[in-house]
Amino acid sequence: MISCPTIMEISDRDPRVSRRAAQTDLAARETFARRLEEGEFLRMRVVSGMLWVTLEGDPEDHVLAAGDFRQFDGPGLCVMESIDGGAQFEMG
Repeated sequence: MISCPTIMEISDRDPRVSRRAAQTDLAARETFARRLEEGEFLRMRVVSGMLWVTLEGDPEDHVLAAGDFRQFDGPGLCVMESIDGGAQFEMG
């Protein structure tokens, strides 16, 4: 079951993620999607587990593990799915 969004302070963890970021928990094989508009971006940091991420218009898929950070630039639909068990990530 998806748990979104818990707002938390993360400035001491990764300076590339905004000071206030939403934390999301995904169960095994659960998905989460967010549409990004032109000029909008999504910064993600995986706290635990692994995520498969794809962005509409991006020819590559991305696998992120705990500790990984990535920014996805719009426009397009950004879809994330937990793999190998659940995953927890922060986005801002």
